[in-house]
Amino acid sequence: MQKEHILSYLADMKSDLAKKGIEKIGLFGSFAKDKADTFSDIDIAIKIKKSYLDEHDVWDYFTLIDSIKQMLLKKFSRKIDVYDLDSSSDIKDTISKEIIYV
Repeated sequence: MQKEHILSYLADMKSDLAKKGIEKIGLFGSFAKDKADTFSDIDIAIKIKKSYLDEHDVWDYFTLIDSIKQMLLKKFSRKIDVYDLDSSSDIKDTISKEIIYV
């Protein structure tokens, strides 16, 4: 599997995810850098629209994240990590530099 396959699938999902409140979605990590191996997970970054948590409760947020993970797991049979770009983290700058948006 190559990053192009993942990016293509994310692009196919983008319209449906936008309806659910996802403004941006992209790939980062080993697949984005073409350094993935047999044991690599798939790292996805998302940006939720600013009003999402005003319009939904926190459980809807976690359900949305889980649904993204499950769709990707079903498609690629790999561990999936989803990172919210609005969260504060030490790795946010690193992710921002290497992310490939669709």
